[in-house]
Parts: sequence; structure tokens; C-alpha cells
Amino acid sequence: MAPLPPEAFTINGGCNCGAIRYSVKVPVHSERKPTPYRANDADIGDIRLPMLFICHCNGCRSSSSGIVLAGIAADMETLEVAVKPTAASEPAWMPASEVFDKEAVLADTSTALAVYESSPTKSRWFCRRCGTPFGYSIDAEHPAYAEWKWPPMFDLYMGTVDRADLERDWMVPDRRMWCEPGVPWIRKLIAEGSDAMGLPSHPTIDIAQKWDEP
Repeated sequence: MAPLPPEAFTINGGCNCGAIRYSVKVPVHSERKPTPYRANDADIGDIRLPMLFICHCNGCRSSSSGIVLAGIAADMETLEVAVKPTAASEPAWMPASEVFDKEAVLADTSTALAVYESSPTKSRWFCRRCGTPFGYSIDAEHPAYAEWKWPPMFDLYMGTVDRADLERDWMVPDRRMWCEPGVPWIRKLIAEGSDAMGLPSHPTIDIAQKWDEP
């Protein structure tokens, strides 16, 4: 596993049908914001955004429909998003802060972008056309911003990252979060790996389908 490169790089991704695309344009290391995820001011080292993580909390598990969520905590200022008005149209890239306007998205159901208010100050974002959940945000009213001095962030689900980017040797989560409320056997699987738990690899099934099709 390699750390995130110190030079500038980009992470691309989107939903299954392609109606929503995103691009995280990460600056050089010295210009990246420190991660605000710190417990009681604990020293976790010089960890900056974006931070790649595995989360065991109940909310991330249920919203992503996966037993565990791998995510990217991204600085909102580095995130650009494009939402296609129609399948044949070209996407218009915009800053994420303008795209993820919860009130505007709730009022306009004609676009692919949709939002679900999972709590009064937290929102889950997904594609209305194909149903792909791809991100999570905290509303401006949350104390994380005013009281805890967090920068505006957007957590992207790593399952929506383009495979070409996922295959980079540094695209590996380097933190496990909210482990205490996690399901015991899932925590064990992530911590020790499937080989240590004795899970055999199932033979590949020969089916008439290209593996790179969505």
C-alpha cells in the first residue's frame, strides 16, 4: 500500500448510468486541508483531505446497502460535479457547492440528482435514474462547521470511483472509523482479512458477459 501522492492528482467517478459524474481535483500536499476527524484532539499525524477510510457505522452501512462502506472524505472546494439533463446531452461541470443545494434539488425532481434527508442535518445523495448512492454531506446547520471548525466536505462512496483510478496502488483506505458500533464479524473480516478467517475463493463462473460492462 502506498500513501496518496504528494503531487496534484485527480479522482474520477460517477453513478452506474453515467448521468452523474464527479471529479476530485486534489492539490499538492502542502495545499491540502488537515482532516477534521480527530477524537478528543488526538494526534493522528499529518493526515489531510482527501482521506480514504472504511466506516463501520450503522448509517453508512444501511445507506450504501453494503456490509461496510469504503469512502473518500473530500474537501468540497476540490470537488466538481456534472449532471446530464438528458441521456444524450453533454454534462456541464459545476462546483460541488453549487450542485449540492438540498432545497433546490428537493424542489426539482426532473434531474437525475436526488437527495434523501437521513437526519435533520445530514443528507445522502444518489442518482434518481439508476439508483446509485454516491455520497454523503453534512448541512451547514450542523455544529461540525460552526463549533468544531470543520471545512465543508463531501464523503464519496469509493464504489463509484472509476476502476482505472481504483486500480492505482495508492487508492487504498488508510483509516478505519466508527469501529466500536460495528458488527463484530464484519470488524473481524476487515481487520484480519478473508484468508485469516478461512473463507475459500469461489471459482469464477463462466457467463456470456463482459466484465467491464456496468
